[in-house]
Amino acid sequence: MSNTGYEFKHLFLPCKIGNIEVKNRFVFQPHVPYFGGLDGYPTETMKRYYLERAKGGNGLIVIESLMVHPTGVYAPGCVLMYNEGIAESFRDFTQRMHEYGAKVFGQLSHAGVNAIAKPAQLTYAPSQFPDINGRIIPMEMDEDLIEDVIRGFGESAQRLQEAGFDGCELKFAHDGLLKAFGSVSLNQRTDKYGGSYENRMRFFTEIVKDIRRRVGAEFAIGVRLCIDEFVTGGITQEDGIRFAKTCEEVGCDYINGDSGDSVDASMQIFPMGVPLGAGVYLASAVKKAVNIPVVAFGRVNDPVLMELILEEGHADFVGSARQFICDPETANKAKEGRLDDIRHCIACNEACIYQCMQAKPIHCCQNPAAGREETLGIGTLTETEEPKKIMVVGGGIAGMKFAEIATKRGHKVTIYEKEEYLGGQINIAEKLPFRAEISEVARYIRLQLQKYHVECHLGVEVNAAMVEEQNPDIVVVATGSVPYYTPVKGMDTTNVKVIDVRHALLHPEDVGDKVVVFDRQGHMQAAGAAEYAVAFGSEVYYYTPFDRIGTDVDPITMQLVKRRLFDAPDFHYQTYYDLEELLEKDIVVRQCYSGKTETIKDVDTLIYAQYSRSDSALYKELKKTRKNVFSIGDCSAPRLIEQVIYESEMLARRL
Repeated sequence: MSNTGYEFKHLFLPCKIGNIEVKNRFVFQPHVPYFGGLDGYPTETMKRYYLERAKGGNGLIVIESLMVHPTGVYAPGCVLMYNEGIAESFRDFTQRMHEYGAKVFGQLSHAGVNAIAKPAQLTYAPSQFPDINGRIIPMEMDEDLIEDVIRGFGESAQRLQEAGFDGCELKFAHDGLLKAFGSVSLNQRTDKYGGSYENRMRFFTEIVKDIRRRVGAEFAIGVRLCIDEFVTGGITQEDGIRFAKTCEEVGCDYINGDSGDSVDASMQIFPMGVPLGAGVYLASAVKKAVNIPVVAFGRVNDPVLMELILEEGHADFVGSARQFICDPETANKAKEGRLDDIRHCIACNEACIYQCMQAKPIHCCQNPAAGREETLGIGTLTETEEPKKIMVVGGGIAGMKFAEIATKRGHKVTIYEKEEYLGGQINIAEKLPFRAEISEVARYIRLQLQKYHVECHLGVEVNAAMVEEQNPDIVVVATGSVPYYTPVKGMDTTNVKVIDVRHALLHPEDVGDKVVVFDRQGHMQAAGAAEYAVAFGSEVYYYTPFDRIGTDVDPITMQLVKRRLFDAPDFHYQTYYDLEELLEKDIVVRQCYSGKTETIKDVDTLIYAQYSRSDSALYKELKKTRKNVFSIGDCSAPRLIEQVIYESEMLARRL
């Protein structure tokens, strides 16, 4: 349904942060995409990444955690603001950002004990308490080092100003040194930097004062502030509001909301299944307590929601990182009334934050251009000089994405899909508990196919004769994959119903009262199937040869999945177990290292989650007799959404 008539009364109004006027209320939130050079200087890839979001219409862009001191670097790939000469390397960047009408701030940070590199050579903290995993013990900072880090923040802010930035933002957020000094539990010092609230905040207030002395009133200073850590003994909402008041009193120009801790990152970078706008109430509480602009946060992925947040007075700006990674043109599309044309972030976390947590360059499962802006970004899709008649066999995500891009280039594309609907496995995956938003992947591409009038034949199973009859210039086979599981002794004679995850989701009547879920796939299939069976009231036994549930799923998503599963009274699980044998009504499992066996009795259903195999028979048959036959997606090899969409777009651009 079209919603292009929606009227935005607040989202596109200018607003001042200190003496800096921002053209609208969209804020691209800071994060570390790991596009910096190993020398600590910005790369052209990094610059293009941020420029794309400025080109897309964001009013304010806060670039990543810039390291202010050699003692506090997250990992290689971070930009080192303490490097001499770094201001010069940013001047062309800020000039280009301003040409798009964006204001650009730099977030200044010291990692403290939260270095991502494991093991870190040496980490630093206000007191000698371990990192959040309890394995790395930091060095307690002496006053000389504290003063040197304060100077590092000030000099880094000065370099930002010299480089043409409009402001800086101090990271007092879900991790890092500033939060550690402010924390009652992490700061156990007895000198002037610990003890009382005023002493614990002294490190922060001295940094703000030193920066202001260096940069003057025309340069904005803000704070990315943790308002609630959601952990026992951590920062509470009451603490966060008190911090915010101190930020205002010491001369900060805005508060950028944040929450969570690395102990429970699910409240820091909200994954799929957490309601949209989950952090807005925290920003709203801060706004009631201060008189400087506040940025709302927390799964805000749609301009209509952003407008509502502003209209109801919860914040002055609305921030997101993942939404603008997914669709850099969100702001421009909203302004032009193309709301249905916006590609919404589904908070899968797979290609972005999961990569960031491993200090790897980030991408996006839906947007192949993220991190590849030079070759795939806005304005790079060119019209073909030789339009072709292309037949796409298979209307799953791979076939749909190829058809979208090829059609936009000017080819005449027709899709044939054997089911009565497009979307392929997305239509099954969306049935998993708390995973309904994955349907957005298909919704967006389906809309593009409608918009560009791509001809789709549904309920049609294609064979080689039909291809010969249509005689296209190019055939793209995207017939997907079929479930597969390794045969187990007794599988042919057991009375236990053996089904794969796809079958379980399509036929809930086959999920019995006592269920064994066996995970040899490592991703969301088994974990999701377990939640699915639990939701039906089944007693569930989960076994896997891997070291944990969802071993290949991003840890943030799995924190919530595990919490829900372990809260279920009839959920049991064991790692490092393999299937040994299926008896008449029992299942025997074997411990992978000791070889000892256990028997689960009176089992109704075994849900077997293993890898899939390509459904490539038609592709192989056509390759024998035709030229210009290509396979994409699971038809080539079963993979995740990110790889399938990237591959499909690249083929469509190449032909």
